[in-house]
Amino acid sequence: MTLKKQLLLAISGLFLLVFIVVQTLTVLSTRDYLQQQLASHAQDAATTLSKTLQTALQQHDATLAATEIASVFDRGYYRQMLVLDADGKVLAKRELADQTVVEPGWVTRLVQLELQPAEAFVSAGWRQLGKVVVVSHPAYAYQYLWQSMLNLAAWMLALFVLVMLAGLLILRWLLRPLEAMEAMAGGIRQHRFTTIARLPYARELRQLVMAMNQMSQHIDQELSRAAQQADLLRQQAMQDALTGLENRESFRLRFHQILQRDEGISGAWLGLLELEGLHELNQQHGFAHGDALLKQIAQGLQQQIPAHSGLVARLGGSTFAWLVWEQSAEQVQALAQALRGVLPAQDSGVRWLAVLSGFSSPAEQAVLLARADFLLAQARQQQAWQQVQVHDQVSSGQLSGMGSQAWRATLTAAQAENRWLLSVQPVLELAGERELHQELLLRLALPSGDILPAAAFLPMVKRHHLSAIMDRAALSLALELLTQYADSTQNIAVNIAAASFDDAEWRQWLIDTCNQRLPVRQRLALEFSEAELQDAGDAMRSSLPLLREQGVQIGIDQFGLHPAAVRLLRELTPDYLKIAPQLLQQAMQDASWRTHLQAIVQLASAMQIPVIAQKLENEAMLTFARECGLVAGQGFYLAEPLAVQRAFRPYL
Repeated sequence: MTLKKQLLLAISGLFLLVFIVVQTLTVLSTRDYLQQQLASHAQDAATTLSKTLQTALQQHDATLAATEIASVFDRGYYRQMLVLDADGKVLAKRELADQTVVEPGWVTRLVQLELQPAEAFVSAGWRQLGKVVVVSHPAYAYQYLWQSMLNLAAWMLALFVLVMLAGLLILRWLLRPLEAMEAMAGGIRQHRFTTIARLPYARELRQLVMAMNQMSQHIDQELSRAAQQADLLRQQAMQDALTGLENRESFRLRFHQILQRDEGISGAWLGLLELEGLHELNQQHGFAHGDALLKQIAQGLQQQIPAHSGLVARLGGSTFAWLVWEQSAEQVQALAQALRGVLPAQDSGVRWLAVLSGFSSPAEQAVLLARADFLLAQARQQQAWQQVQVHDQVSSGQLSGMGSQAWRATLTAAQAENRWLLSVQPVLELAGERELHQELLLRLALPSGDILPAAAFLPMVKRHHLSAIMDRAALSLALELLTQYADSTQNIAVNIAAASFDDAEWRQWLIDTCNQRLPVRQRLALEFSEAELQDAGDAMRSSLPLLREQGVQIGIDQFGLHPAAVRLLRELTPDYLKIAPQLLQQAMQDASWRTHLQAIVQLASAMQIPVIAQKLENEAMLTFARECGLVAGQGFYLAEPLAVQRAFRPYL
């Protein structure tokens, strides 16, 4: 229950208590007043009758006495009138039954009016002839009492409504700082460290808000400092100190990561640039001049290579490399022309050779680099200085023999006929081997009976823009699985392509589906690769908070190699990270890369984000992951993928 409701209930309780007290006091005072009025009313009647009954009592005429009291009894509202002679004998009597009381019966039981009989003596001179006894009837008094109670209740109810309305406005104004602090606390839980600009007037609330602001700023500064430290360590391990480009090791790892993407890459081109005369230039003009030239070349390459689908690195003193993908032959020719314009002219003191070699995925990194080196050596023999040679794409020979349209028809039919096979691989804690979740793996069953792994068909999924269809199939199967095994406590993670969020119909389907499956969605996790999240559009970034509000977990896959990895971690604050296996393997061999990995783990730990190792294949990798502080792992060494029926067997 909110504080506002508690305060309103407290005010209502106090108001009810005040109402009871006021009503009680009013009833008691009104009762005393009515008793006095009834007694006075009876006494007046008795006194009046004592004057008119002298003749009747002197003559001892009962009929005349009855006539006299009847005239008064009928004009007033009396319960009883008695005329007694000198011996105390009843000479005349009139009575009215109590059934004429029409107010609620509980009023007469709760508030009893004490009716005292009024007496007046009838005398003639000094001789007493008898007396008159009059008792007033309480019906009017009870009616007056009941009506006064109703009037007071009506006024109190109206006053209560006014007080509650005023209380709501006042509480809304007074509790506004608390609502702001509640929003701040929620933001801190999600690692958004905001402050409250408007301080409340109340001294206690002002001090509390100031303390919350200081705490939020302190945590934000500490995390920013940790992020800066992690970013600095990444730069030291992965960037060339002079140009700021990726260094040789970073380029090798990221190149390998891109080649290993499940969805593959299309329209890919590997470029190499080599300078000659740099040594002579340094000797003639000094190293500062040579360094300035290298920085100029690096800046020119960064300007021309698309950031969202490209990678630039300095491999050595005079050698640069770059990788672009999703580029047509015409776009690459335009890129080659643009590079000629930003690279040094012949009068700069150096000359250069550059080649662009196209390839298709999947392919081996060593083969591609060797081919590019061969083409560069060939250009040197041809004396092709100050030129960028473009060589057509070559197939690696590893793709299926099916044509593009055949792939499209196969994938569309698989979706319509639901020819997907499911298996799962667990993610286990490295300490106690408790399961965090199961990652869903999707395979395709061809009509021929062959079973294809995801790596075999995902490149075609991306080429034909079928990511939304593919992801819808995977998510539907995952949700059906979670619903089928409702008694299970296992969570399921599904890899999702960022391109699917560009489909408005798919986005709405995902959000509506999660809304309709409340018990299930809190056991669902969506994983996105680091590279795709870096290039995510507004549609995806606006959808992720909605999914997280519904309880869906968000994870980052293949994390740690992108230059903006730390910034992405602060902006998105995922529920877990999966470290790129290339980063883990390189950290096992290089101390600077290990420092970079540990900095990521420390930052994630400060943000309470579990860090998971991928592709753990042996005891050495498992031991190293534990030493670096990773909390969980995934790989064949821990657990191999299982069919869904085997993985969920305890819940069948």
